[in-house]
Amino acid sequence: MMPKISNGSTFGGIVNYANEIKDKGTTILASRGVDLRSNYTITQSFKIQAMMNPRVQNCVGHFALAFPPQDANRCTDGFMRKLAMEYMKKMGIVNTQFVIFRHHDHDHDHVHVVYNRVDDSGKTISDGCDVERAIAICQAMTRHYGLHWSEGKMNVNRDRLKGKAKVKYAIYDAAQKALTDTQTWPDFIKRMEEQGIQVKLAPRENGKGIGITFTMGDVSMSGTQVDRRTLTFGKLNKFLYNVNNVLPKEQLLPDEPQFNVVNFDDLESEVLLPKVTFDKSDEYVEDSSVNIYDSDSDSAFFDTDAIAETASNIGAAAVELMVGSTDVAPTLGGGGGSSSSGWGDDDDDEKKKNKRSSFHR
Repeated sequence: MMPKISNGSTFGGIVNYANEIKDKGTTILASRGVDLRSNYTITQSFKIQAMMNPRVQNCVGHFALAFPPQDANRCTDGFMRKLAMEYMKKMGIVNTQFVIFRHHDHDHDHVHVVYNRVDDSGKTISDGCDVERAIAICQAMTRHYGLHWSEGKMNVNRDRLKGKAKVKYAIYDAAQKALTDTQTWPDFIKRMEEQGIQVKLAPRENGKGIGITFTMGDVSMSGTQVDRRTLTFGKLNKFLYNVNNVLPKEQLLPDEPQFNVVNFDDLESEVLLPKVTFDKSDEYVEDSSVNIYDSDSDSAFFDTDAIAETASNIGAAAVELMVGSTDVAPTLGGGGGSSSSGWGDDDDDEKKKNKRSSFHR
C-alpha cells in the first residue's frame, strides 16, 4: 500500500476529478457530513464548512492510497474502505467531512479521499510532515495486514543478482529491516553492523552537507547509489533522531531534536514520526455519522443531521448548498463534468490542472 498526498485551496477541481465515472468508473465507498446528490452539492458542502475558519487558505485535504496488483484479490470495497478510514484515524483526519472515491481505471486498485482540513468545530487539521507520517503509517499497516509494498526494489529477484548489484540489494534489504525497529541514528548504525554493514557519516567532498556511505565487505556505496528515494542522509534524517550522537563535534547539526515519543492523538505535533506500530486498538471503530455506501442494495445514506449542524454554524451561507443546478449525474457511481459546469473554482483549478494530472497518474 502506497500513499500519495496533495492538499490545495479549492474543492471544485479535485471533486470533479475524484468523482468522474466516464474514464475512471468511480464508485463512492463512504462519506461523512457531505451532500452526495451531485458534484456541485459535494463541493458546496465542503466550502460551507471551510467558511468556519477563513484563515485556513489550503483547506482542501486529499490523498490517494494505491494497492499493488499482488493484492487485487483482497481489494474489495469493504476492505479498501476499512483501510482508508484507519489510515485517516492514524493521520489525525477525524471529526471532519470526507468522501472516499474508488477508481477502476488502472491495473492497481486505488482510492482517492477528499476531506476538509477545517473540522466540524472550525479547527484546523494539521498537514505538517504529512509525507513522512503517511509513509510510516502505510508501512505499519502493510505489515499489519500482510499486504505488499509498492513496486520497485522490493520486487527484484535477489537470487539472480551478482557482484555489486547483489551487494547493493543486500544493503538495501538490511537497511529496510533495521528501520522497522529503530528510531535513532545510533540504533540504526548498530542494527546495520549486526548485519555486517558499516555506516559512515561524513561531510560531502564539495563541503555541502553530510553524506552517508555503506560498506559491505570490500564494496562501499553512497546512500544515493543504494536507493536515492530512502537511503540518502537527508531522507534517513527525516526518520531517525539524535544524529549528533554519531557525528564528530565539528560537524554537529544545529538545533537537532532529541528523540521523544509522539502520541498520534496529539494533532498539533510537528515532530516527524519515523516508526509507527499498528494493532487492533488503532483500527477504525464504526462511526454512526459515517455514511457507508451499500453496493448490495445500491443505495447510500446521507448524514442530513451533520449537514444541518454544519450549516447552522455559519448561518445564511447554508443557502449556497441549495443553489445551482442539481441535475448533474448522481455521485453514487461517479459525477463527471468539470468546474466549468458551475461548480466554481475555475481559475484556481485550471492553474493547478497540470500539477494534479502528473500526481494522479
